[in-house]
Amino acid sequence: MSPIAPVPEGSPDPATDGEIPEDMTPEALREYRQGYLLARNHKAFAISSHGTHAWIAGAGSENEARERAVASCMESVRPTGGSCRVVDADGALD
Repeated sequence: MSPIAPVPEGSPDPATDGEIPEDMTPEALREYRQGYLLARNHKAFAISSHGTHAWIAGAGSENEARERAVASCMESVRPTGGSCRVVDADGALD
């Protein structure tokens, strides 16, 4: 999805298993850990009520990353209905 770059100094510590949303699918969790957390800011990771997920990195601002991640997630759930929410922005869980 997004280019991978080293985590900038001063980034929040990666989430522990107890902090990660319980409704994250195994695939979403793998992508979160192996792709998203390593991506450059500004970034956001969104999940849907149906388990779909999407993330964006390299946006101009955290707000832009949030909007783009939710929009991308919503494209996947639109045929079946549902909603998406941001669970992490710039490496910090919401």
